[in-house]
Amino acid sequence: MKTLCLYLLLSALALNAFAQTTIVLPRFTDRYIWGDDQGMPGWELSNTYAHTYNSRGQEMERVYLNDGIEWLRTVHTYENFRLKEVLEQSKSSTGAWETTSKSTYMYDSQERLITITNQTFNSASSQLENLTRVINTYTNDDLNPSSAERQRWSESLNSWGLDEKDINLVWSTDSNHPFKLLSYETQVVDFDLSWFTLERHINSYDPATRTLTSSTDFASRNNGWVPSIRMITTFDAQMNPTRLLVQEWDYDKWKFLGDTQYLLTYNPDNVLTERITKIRMVDGGPLENLSRDVYRDFQTFNITGAAEQLPESSLAVFPNPTSSNLTISLTGAGFKQAQVQLFNLQGKKMYEAMASYHSISTGNYEIPCQQLGAGVYVLRITTENNKGIARRVVKMK
Repeated sequence: MKTLCLYLLLSALALNAFAQTTIVLPRFTDRYIWGDDQGMPGWELSNTYAHTYNSRGQEMERVYLNDGIEWLRTVHTYENFRLKEVLEQSKSSTGAWETTSKSTYMYDSQERLITITNQTFNSASSQLENLTRVINTYTNDDLNPSSAERQRWSESLNSWGLDEKDINLVWSTDSNHPFKLLSYETQVVDFDLSWFTLERHINSYDPATRTLTSSTDFASRNNGWVPSIRMITTFDAQMNPTRLLVQEWDYDKWKFLGDTQYLLTYNPDNVLTERITKIRMVDGGPLENLSRDVYRDFQTFNITGAAEQLPESSLAVFPNPTSSNLTISLTGAGFKQAQVQLFNLQGKKMYEAMASYHSISTGNYEIPCQQLGAGVYVLRITTENNKGIARRVVKMK
């Protein structure tokens, strides 16, 4: 479940990054905790995170500092702007960085995430050893996995053993949906070594209130699905969470389990500068200060840049000229999704949409042109990995 939640988050972040032309990120995050020093409650500086980014605003390094001294760091490595490796490190007695854990990400030819392998440092053997692994399975050219297996390394057998798996993954077909995973089921090995469906997870998003409801039902052999836990997350206009309400099903009704609220401060450029986290431990009780993050020393990144030109042979447009719709096919570009735009010769945008690899690579993607006037237009396609191609098209009466 944690892996799928991470997949959800990464997908949403990737969409946001692709849609923007610039992003603004902090070089430092100061973390404060609420304390009561000799009866004088207030914010006390706990630690600072120092961030380093690449040219596209992807975090390369995050260092944990306490009293100005480096203690921990996370190092991200990318390949073609895809996350390839994450190292968790700590300072040794000699002052050198030592790796405590490592996660490796593998992709297929369509740049779909196939495996995540997690390793941990064993002090006895002085080397990294396998710990857990996630394997995603896809159906045909679908961009989202249809199942995910979580495996655990067995030292005694010197091999991977299947721990649990998520099946029947259902994804939204709405390209504007910020959280695409709608539902899935989790299976575990039963006492007789057969697979038993343990949980069902359902996510629903209300765009009017910007609320994501994630519920978990337990499977009962006699009573079908029994509600268990639900989390209700509310977002602001920037799609940053402002509240997380957790409830549990108890005696045929939802019972309060916890409430976390976030007070967000933005500067005049709509850049997040402060996040205060408050918690409510008892239903109807007071909100209490927990932590405060202050973001400072911002950097601005242009994440579009000039797109790498795709070969002319990769794009087919037909019929051209057209008197109705345009059908397009883009192949061999190694992408997950693409931005499709149509401009007139004055530069006015006449059409814009996001297209998945499956829809645009199979020759089934259509651009409606019936309402366009006769003339010459420019078709521009840009993939999320910053590759592009343009073609002139003619609309007849």
